Amino acid sequence: MQRVEGLRKRVEAAESLWSIAGAMKALAAVRIRGFREAVSALEGYRETLELGLQVALRDAPVESGAAPAGLDARDGAAGAVVFGSDLGLVGQFNADIVSHAAPRLRGLGRPVRVAAVGGRLVPHLREAGFEPEIVLPVPAGPDGLTGLAQDLLLSVETWRREGLETLAITHHAYRSGAAYGPRWQLLLPLDREWLADLQARPWPTSVIPTYRAPWEGLFRFLVREHLYVSTVRAAAESQASEHAGRLAAMERAETRIEEHVQQLRQELRDRRQEAVTEELLDLVTGYRASEEERLRRRDEGS
Repeated sequence: MQRVEGLRKRVEAAESLWSIAGAMKALAAVRIRGFREAVSALEGYRETLELGLQVALRDAPVESGAAPAGLDARDGAAGAVVFGSDLGLVGQFNADIVSHAAPRLRGLGRPVRVAAVGGRLVPHLREAGFEPEIVLPVPAGPDGLTGLAQDLLLSVETWRREGLETLAITHHAYRSGAAYGPRWQLLLPLDREWLADLQARPWPTSVIPTYRAPWEGLFRFLVREHLYVSTVRAAAESQASEHAGRLAAMERAETRIEEHVQQLRQELRDRRQEAVTEELLDLVTGYRASEEERLRRRDEGS
């Protein structure tokens, strides 16, 4: 009976762990949806920024030698923002993004200043030969994305004043379900083909907006907003991907725990059957012994 009771406790513990894995899986799915909604909310602003750039670029010498600030990179330093996680249960999430980023960072061919989002990234970056100058925590929810982006851009602005001309950003991008993959984006210098496409794109209405300030000032402001939107989007995509990784890990754990629970339940049933059989054998043996004793006494009495 002690063995049966021990098995029963193990089954109860495994079932509790099973329910915890299910709850964490549901929470991860909710978090994915929240960060995906944050990404979708950025699309309207991104489109508005592109319209603003389109207006500013009407007067910009994009194809001439006098390129606007942020368009060319010469021999200055490079910077990179790498997004990872602060928490575990995400499999190879951090190792994979560093493996994706490291050869591209080396390929820049110049000193690279690195900012890491997520403390668990740091050992992987150091192993790859990159010591992060800045380590920021991952936001707990969508409301923290803007604060993170502002902190990162303040650091980037400091780097730019110190000679940084190239800025890359790398993160996992959410796909669907529990699937995600690494993404590398070069934010600075700006993509000339993208700017040329904006410059040549027809205006969507018959009313063409105008502005009074010098186009360079408007362009610089819109570039800063472009960096801001790109950073917020990257953070949201990374967070959605992190929770997708956690969702996948919980799905695997739930499957393994379920198999373990089924094995324990079967073992408990077998032990219960053995215990019942042993009790029945004890009863039969006791009955036979008492019956033999009764018959012996009857024979002795006669």
